Amino acid sequence: MAWPTGRDAGVKLLIVTPWPLDSRGGGQRLVKEVAVALATHHGLDVHVAAGTGLPGSPAVPIETAGAIHEVRVPLVLRPGASGRSRSENIAMTSYLHGLEPLAEAIRPDVIAFAPHYSSCTEQTAALAAQLRIPFVLMPAIHLDHRLHIGRAAMRLYRSADLVVCLSETERQWLLSTARVPDARLLLLECGWNGPVLARGRRGAGGDCVRLLTVGAFVRHKQVDHQVQAVARLRDRIGLHAHLTVAGALAEPAVLDRLRRLRRQLDLEPDVEFLPDCTDADLTRLYADANCFLFTSRSESFGLALLDAIGFGVLPVVYPHPIYSQLVESSGFGVVARRATPAALTDALRLAVNADTPADNGARLDWLQQRSWPQVSAPLAEALRRLPAYHVREGSR
Repeated sequence: MAWPTGRDAGVKLLIVTPWPLDSRGGGQRLVKEVAVALATHHGLDVHVAAGTGLPGSPAVPIETAGAIHEVRVPLVLRPGASGRSRSENIAMTSYLHGLEPLAEAIRPDVIAFAPHYSSCTEQTAALAAQLRIPFVLMPAIHLDHRLHIGRAAMRLYRSADLVVCLSETERQWLLSTARVPDARLLLLECGWNGPVLARGRRGAGGDCVRLLTVGAFVRHKQVDHQVQAVARLRDRIGLHAHLTVAGALAEPAVLDRLRRLRRQLDLEPDVEFLPDCTDADLTRLYADANCFLFTSRSESFGLALLDAIGFGVLPVVYPHPIYSQLVESSGFGVVARRATPAALTDALRLAVNADTPADNGARLDWLQQRSWPQVSAPLAEALRRLPAYHVREGSR
């Protein structure tokens, strides 16, 4: 059935998220793309209450003309609890000031929170109960993050009317460990918004292999493994590689350590760091790269890896239970045997020598099946059914 694309489709959705939609990061990009897909392709009336991301940042007014309505809400920090890291303190002692009156003014039919479990998630769940409307979660769980998999988080996952999963691994964990009923789980994964383009084999140009990784400068991305692999390619195989690391400067200390490692390994001409690139910069970097590296220890999906597959840049990734599935299901890329610099070096050598065309039919077919209109359709249908279901079932 074709649904209208205007604002009268019968479901008003309020999505709550701690960071502005224009901030860098896979989580915020996911929120924005889901919101736009639901509004543009499925006719839902979508509002976003976006926090300022950092405590004390002002809620700068923004333009609301477009597919979705975004309103900035100040993120406020309560006194922190001891025994947590700084990032955990912010996650668990912050709240969105003014969220409740904003929701009262919008009068949504459904309220959703994304991404990641935090005190703001608890605030949103309590608001949904107060308004007597369904509560939806898109938790984007990092399965090795103690806040994401702790008892409080699991209790909240079980309380939600619908939990949207980004991978089958996440769905299985929610089902078997958090014990969320299967009827309240929806597998979404992520869509591809870019053009589905055929592209020739991404072989090395000249005497240098151009490597790219995209992601925030944070420890769990394990970019130091990639820097070590560049040195191993040079010293043990005699292969010259140039690595570009592009991403948001989330932890300046991580970039400082990477610069020291680059200097120690005598790689200053061969490894460059580009914090806070623009979208245009990233498009150019993908176009110039031969291989894309992804070595993160903790991921809920891996949008940058999806981009690499979309742009036809051969991925070389660690055997992570979630994002390696993107390589395996698309049939495009190489998965290292282990999560070590030595195994990454071996996988890179295999990738450079492999005759893998980027325009193979499997990759293009796989991308065409992952368009956002198709991927988001089950979620749109679930959100339409949810208010009536919530009334029938009553509050849990």
